[in-house]
This record gives sequence, C-alpha cells and structure tokens, in this order.
Amino acid sequence: MPDIAFDASLSTGVAVYDSVPDQGQSGWLEVGGTSVGAPSWSGILADADQLRAAKGEPPLTAAGYATQRTLYSLAAGGSRVLVPVTTGPDNGFCPVGCAPGPGYDEITGVGSPRSGSDAALAAGPSPSVSG
Repeated sequence: MPDIAFDASLSTGVAVYDSVPDQGQSGWLEVGGTSVGAPSWSGILADADQLRAAKGEPPLTAAGYATQRTLYSLAAGGSRVLVPVTTGPDNGFCPVGCAPGPGYDEITGVGSPRSGSDAALAAGPSPSVSG
C-alpha cells in the first residue's frame, strides 16, 4: 500500500548517471518508479530530520509512527506540499481502489510531495518512543 506517489513511468522519469555498467548499459539513464521514489523519499525524510535536529527535536524516523501521522495529517489538512494524483490509468491488478482519485487511493497514496515537504514534515509532532 503506497503512502506517497512518485513518477512511475520510465519514459518520463529522471536522468541519472551510472558509471558502473549494468546489463551492458552505463552513463546517463532514465529511471522511474521505485528507483526514483525510494531514494527521493529517503532524501525528503533526511532533510526533515536535519531540520528537526537543528531545533533539538528527535527524528521523525524514531519509534511511534510520527512520519505517518504527520504525513496523513498534512494530506487531511489540504496541505499544498502534497498534491493528490487524481487521474491516470489503474494498475489492473485489484478490483477496488486501484485507480487514482481524490484523497487516499491504493495506487497513489495521498499524492506526490512538492517543494516544502521536508519543512512541513519537520514541523510535525514529536515521536513517542516507548521502551
């Protein structure tokens, strides 16, 4: 189940440079999907945690699901840093919830992060760590 959506198309992905040949290819490549989404989301969370550290606050990635609580509160609050994906093809693998639409859906989550996502996440609640 997705929480956040990123560009999944290999034809509209992002350019990356790889100097190590993979399946006979190296140099500039265009990638999309998880190859873009996972490191991009990791970077956004790292930025948010650095902003929190600068204020003496614990990281969002600590126990207590603070990242998810903050993310979903931003989506519910109509935040402009999360843009819902409301159109596009369904994934064709499940009967319900697999087409993009308003609010949360099982193909695009709560939408795509935009500029300021890191600062909005950093301003979220402090994690509750239990022993």
